[in-house]
Amino acid sequence: MKRFVMVLSVIGVSALGIGGTAPGAAAGEGHGSPALSGAQQAPGDLAQAPPATRFNQAGAAGGSAGNGSAELPKALQGLKIKGTVYLAYAAQKSGGKTSNQFELKRGYLDVQKTLTGYLSGRYTTDITQLGSGDWETRIKYLYAKFTFQGTSFITQPSVEFGQGHAPYHDFWEAINGYRLQGTMFLERNGVFTSADRGVVFGCNFDGEMDAAYKNDVNGHYAGHRGSAQIGVYNGGGYHAKEMNENKVVQGRVTVRPVPDQVPGLQVSVVGMDGKSNLAPGSGGMLPDWRGADVMLSYQSPNLTATGEAYSGKGNQSGSAVDASGNSLDQNGYSFFAAVRIPRHTAWGVMGRYDHFDGNIHTSTNDEPDRFIGGVSYTMSGGNMWLVDFEHVKHSVSGMSDENRGELALQLSY
Repeated sequence: MKRFVMVLSVIGVSALGIGGTAPGAAAGEGHGSPALSGAQQAPGDLAQAPPATRFNQAGAAGGSAGNGSAELPKALQGLKIKGTVYLAYAAQKSGGKTSNQFELKRGYLDVQKTLTGYLSGRYTTDITQLGSGDWETRIKYLYAKFTFQGTSFITQPSVEFGQGHAPYHDFWEAINGYRLQGTMFLERNGVFTSADRGVVFGCNFDGEMDAAYKNDVNGHYAGHRGSAQIGVYNGGGYHAKEMNENKVVQGRVTVRPVPDQVPGLQVSVVGMDGKSNLAPGSGGMLPDWRGADVMLSYQSPNLTATGEAYSGKGNQSGSAVDASGNSLDQNGYSFFAAVRIPRHTAWGVMGRYDHFDGNIHTSTNDEPDRFIGGVSYTMSGGNMWLVDFEHVKHSVSGMSDENRGELALQLSY
């Protein structure tokens, strides 16, 4: 812990020279905390702004002498390259052992290209550390996206074909805003991962929220009456191969019940149905994987609050089974809140509580309670410092609690 405090002090002194975000700064330039403004970019959807097709440079080849404007080369038109990096120094105690280290938590590199008015492509890589200590680059997203005209109510419809989004994660991360600290509730407890190979349809309901809401609160999945996604996937996730011929259906429906009176209030239901990603057992048996998660969220420029409750059977990887290979019934719930400090909107405070029961039919299994709290400081462009502490309390007698403190930095470019 002394080492953690020492490193924290050194980095804190070094950061004193970095300018903070002034209250009232424009969205996309550090307007408040990313944890409270979904209009800031999220790792699952790194680029939102329309691509530039012209640049200004006096005397540029092919440019007009009068205004210094020139067309971008055709290969660069519609091209967007973005990145998000999570760096940290952490000290932790787990299983009675202590450790501290500098960490590379995430390293997303995102390339998107608009090809026509209805067709675009995306290629996003991530990094992970192997057990040997070496680093490996993984494909997070790799898909073609088709957009359509829509109707008066089903608006901004699109289809992702390839390795695309799972309906829960990208939506929830854009509301939470603190993916830097760790994964969302269902992924943290091993229910499923954030991307998979398949095809997914998405749309908004009744157009979009106005520009002020999208800039100041949340520009992701900003349907006026809500949004939806439904997809069919292999079922193995983005870093596992398919182990059987089963396909998994996942979907999300979100309703914004009173968009003009309480625009930040949304009610969401996420469901999944299929089999776990295991090779067939004797007689071709595969463990079931199905579940439903109900989510309530509220967002405003200065406050984000969410709650969710899950009930399901089995999980994606097939680890939630008994000795006979039958899926275990599970449930859990999570609460999250983040507040931007008035008159000092670069500063934010967050807290989260998770409870998960991996086998509801026995009292002898572990039912961990997770407590997370932190303070964030947002610089320009969605770049953020976060100091957080996480405590996991286990219900099994003799199983040591876990503690982790970290200083983390999010870089977005």
